[in-house]
Amino acid sequence: MGVGHKLATEMIHRERGYGVILTPDLMMSDGSIAALERYARAGHRVVLSAALRFGEEPLFEHLAAVGIIRQGERLSQAGRPLAVTGRQMVAAGIRSFHSETQRYGWDSSSFTDFPAACWWQVPGEDGIVVHSLSWSPVLVDYAAVGRHDTSTLETWTLDADYIYRNFGNDTGVHVVTDSDEIMLVSWAPLSDRRQRLSRNYLKTLPGVGGWVKGAILRGAVTTGTFDPLKRRIFFLPVRWHSRDLTPAWGETERRAARTLRRYLGDLAPGEAVVGGVRRGGGFGLAALAAFGRIWIVAADLLAHADRVTLRLAQVLRGDRAAAGRLWRRLRTVVKTIRGAEIKGA
Repeated sequence: MGVGHKLATEMIHRERGYGVILTPDLMMSDGSIAALERYARAGHRVVLSAALRFGEEPLFEHLAAVGIIRQGERLSQAGRPLAVTGRQMVAAGIRSFHSETQRYGWDSSSFTDFPAACWWQVPGEDGIVVHSLSWSPVLVDYAAVGRHDTSTLETWTLDADYIYRNFGNDTGVHVVTDSDEIMLVSWAPLSDRRQRLSRNYLKTLPGVGGWVKGAILRGAVTTGTFDPLKRRIFFLPVRWHSRDLTPAWGETERRAARTLRRYLGDLAPGEAVVGGVRRGGGFGLAALAAFGRIWIVAADLLAHADRVTLRLAQVLRGDRAAAGRLWRRLRTVVKTIRGAEIKGA
């Protein structure tokens, strides 16, 4: 997909046009294109929408249950448009999270070991408040791009640091914060990179679990995986809702903000930097971040223990290609623990 996007974006850049960048496994809510036109006319150079994974099977079951698609219908051969509102997509989507996205829930008993997002359920409502480090660039004004840097697309995908490399930490970037504006749903089979949803007792231990999750969150944000633009807009709350907003949404947003302030407050936009250190930081938060990054590395190695064992066996047999892969993996591990930039992420 990166190669295809590289060729397409180079063509759009040559023509100095607007790019609406999509993927094959993606659905946009009705009215999204009209919204993108409004943003372009208002002078926004990039539009970003939060991008999380949904489970293919439950998603289409829910869409069929409300009559948007027909059971057994082959959409590629139906020859008819699907008009789905943002609220309909939210209603189906939040009931169809892939296991990866389920684990991003802050209150999940199986909270993730690498949060590319965090979300909070709104009590009594049909929706969630999302804080995301994963974004889909759905509109790009290539007339605003001087030198077009496509290096990210040679090794990764558009949702890595492609936008940051071409626009920097630009205030001309519009972030979609309400699903009534635009709602994107991208799906994968539930079996694709399925994650375990078993309870982690340390993360749910009273008085301790919150700090463990906070360390993992701070560790992820400071790994060097996420560029400065993503780190800045992570603090923006995104509302995914299937009904009108109520006062309960404000309370959930405040709760989420308190959580981020506790573990990431010194990294928030607008915090003063004195002598290279952000106000409110210090040894305690540095230690928390280091603990979180070590946790992330250890969890990843445990999750892929079979692969690591295979690589070691190949190296011992004299496989030079395997040795190279293992060496690159080790360098990534060291960079992650140090919080150094990881190219192409």
